[in-house]
Amino acid sequence: MAENEAFFRDVNEHALERRDQFLRRLPPDEPVRFMCECASGECELTLQLTLAEYSHVRDHPDWFIVIPGHETADIEDIVERRGRFYAVEKHADASA
Repeated sequence: MAENEAFFRDVNEHALERRDQFLRRLPPDEPVRFMCECASGECELTLQLTLAEYSHVRDHPDWFIVIPGHETADIEDIVERRGRFYAVEKHADASA
């Protein structure tokens, strides 16, 4: 499950790198589409965050963005509820 989340984080990071020049021209409060970074290998849903919101979550290496209801209590805790997305933190044994 943690590998799935890391995979989707990598997809989001790679997409940001490719869209970097376009994104720099956006207003700071403009939402950007990201893949849900949940543990499900079947999830293909997206959610919208501002770049500041995404950066805030990425400042914490063990945090991931998920659609509400996509959190997995066995491996993570919800650390922030933002309405349209949650930030979840991996348990120590899962983040390894």
